Amino acid sequence: MSLTKELIKQLNKTLEEARDAYYQKAAPIMSDADYDEGEKLLRKYVAEAPHLAEYAPVLKTVGSDLTAQGRVRHAVPMLSIENQYTFEDVLAWCKSLPPNTKVILEPKFDGISVSIIYKSGKLLRALTRGTGAEGEDITAQVGAVKTIPKELPIAIDMEVRGELVMKNSTLAEINAKGEKQYSSTRNLTAGTMKQRDLSIVASRDIMLMPWDVISDRAGVPDSGLERLRFIGDYGFNRPFGNTVYSDDPDSITATLELKLRDREGVMRKSLSLETDGVVIKVDSQALRRKLGIASKYTNWQVCYKPQSASGTTYLREIQWQVGRTGKISPVAKCDVVILAGANVTSASLNNITYIRKMGLKLGAKVEMLRSGDVIPQIVRVIDDGDEEIVPPAHCPECNGFVVESDEGGQGIIQHFCTNTQCPGVLEGYLAFVGSRDVLEIDGLGPEMARKLVKTQYARTLWELYEFQTEAMMALQRMGDKPFVEKMREQGFDATLPKMLRSLEKAKTAPWERWIKALGIPLIGETLGKALAKETKLGSEDIGALPQRLKDFCLRDVGQFGEAKKQAILGWANDERSQKDCDFLYASGVRPTPVERPAVVAGAPLAGTAFCITGEFSEDRNALTRKLVSLGAVAKTGVSKNTNLLIVGEGAGKTKLTKAKELGIKQVGKDWLVKTLADNGIKMAADNFAAEEA
Repeated sequence: MSLTKELIKQLNKTLEEARDAYYQKAAPIMSDADYDEGEKLLRKYVAEAPHLAEYAPVLKTVGSDLTAQGRVRHAVPMLSIENQYTFEDVLAWCKSLPPNTKVILEPKFDGISVSIIYKSGKLLRALTRGTGAEGEDITAQVGAVKTIPKELPIAIDMEVRGELVMKNSTLAEINAKGEKQYSSTRNLTAGTMKQRDLSIVASRDIMLMPWDVISDRAGVPDSGLERLRFIGDYGFNRPFGNTVYSDDPDSITATLELKLRDREGVMRKSLSLETDGVVIKVDSQALRRKLGIASKYTNWQVCYKPQSASGTTYLREIQWQVGRTGKISPVAKCDVVILAGANVTSASLNNITYIRKMGLKLGAKVEMLRSGDVIPQIVRVIDDGDEEIVPPAHCPECNGFVVESDEGGQGIIQHFCTNTQCPGVLEGYLAFVGSRDVLEIDGLGPEMARKLVKTQYARTLWELYEFQTEAMMALQRMGDKPFVEKMREQGFDATLPKMLRSLEKAKTAPWERWIKALGIPLIGETLGKALAKETKLGSEDIGALPQRLKDFCLRDVGQFGEAKKQAILGWANDERSQKDCDFLYASGVRPTPVERPAVVAGAPLAGTAFCITGEFSEDRNALTRKLVSLGAVAKTGVSKNTNLLIVGEGAGKTKLTKAKELGIKQVGKDWLVKTLADNGIKMAADNFAAEEA
């Protein structure tokens, strides 16, 4: 396996874990700045080796505000906003815009992003940002929020996007009344918008702070700020934005300083609202569309998040933690230090190489920085410590043998537990299975995984479903409350029934997610989808999967080289794989087949292998389905097996360069519209736009 592939896979895994810790567990393990630096490095690796892009799915994934099994597709992508941490970077971005561009500077509220759609002036639907392409339907909860208009004074079609926020004073009142203590207004807002009891939603002072209005109605201003003022007349909170010209650094500086003062003054003290930065975005809707969007971020806005407070403390202990792959990572435990209002005691240290380069020893006085208002990092040693930090010779979880590995020959030493039955490895795997990007099982996080392994109820995927079958029978027989009380004796809590029911729903998760959950080496969700298509997997085929994969590896399929086939064969020939699949079938697992669009008679695009880059007025997946229905073959990247690159707005430079090198024909929107129209297929209207996180 190549050095670049190892680096890409490891860095992607690190970023996925950090993203899931922030969005799913509300327990960040990495600062915003560190995450962005890691993502920047990953993009560099992928640009150098674009054929390995499939190993970096985190670059195309938007973090989720709330998690759910059932989602609704956004008519317009709802993407993230890229962070900047220095004023110089902000100014450089502003200079990259066309001359004399007007930009808005507004506070970035720390809440839950939401899209609220009005039809003829009446509230039709509300969605969370979700994956960026799809959001959770929270129409009922938004309808219960008293401060959001349910009907507008004019019959207008429009979409209002903004942040659902809660006052600090409301958080304090709820914490004072209840036994459960919430750590932040954002976490409490997220929990409130998951409530099925709408009276609870109505009782909490949730507010909407709008930041974008999407509408094609004549008379709606082109200016983003004027649009926000426009809806302010209809009962929405009025904007806190200021406009300046992008090529006027003095105005940008003054306005940024104003907004940062607002952040500490008006917002936090007077309005009792939390903000976590300042957004700078192009004011003109027309120019926003021209600048377009990338796979994850919008191109017409950034968020300025200045570095936060630092302080000194003493390193007292190193705790070694074991992950799903057996990797053993060090975590620093320090004396309490207050950084940006938070009591901090821990910091991630990456690996022993990082520790040695810093010259870190136990007892050292260190400077710790809470970067991006999220999680700390040790940035330097002030006074030397007196005790060397030694990596463990035996696994801290199972006492098993530990081996060293120099990742990619770069001199970066990592430590791994060799025991495949190590509790830490098993717990990490079960938590991985339950994560949002795999089977999305509510309640199956690190704590639940630890309980399942410790009680020996489940150590593998099939054992998890064996436990679910038996527990569901007891739950149905006893009822929720008696069942929970009984299971409390073994360390479980009231989240157990939710996990059991979510496991039931996961039985019909898409095939590509099940392939990922089964842990077939080198096969993630994207290749899993291609694999399910090529092998024509149906809902009844989980038991037959190993044999189907053996048969598949005898064929010549472009996306699957010899290394991937050998990895697939290794998994399929393992007796444990067949056992797992047989048990899962007996437990009722019936994965949802990959959608197969019907091919139009005559197949006008037969022989066309295409790749789409950039954005169009219609979602890429929808366009792909339409082209495939005409006989074309979709490719995830540009290679010698591609003969057509379809280029939209904000197209990726890497794919364009690669296509030019290979002599691949490039076409644009005109070709796409004409080709579809010639075959009786319409393309969605040109009304897309993008917005911030």
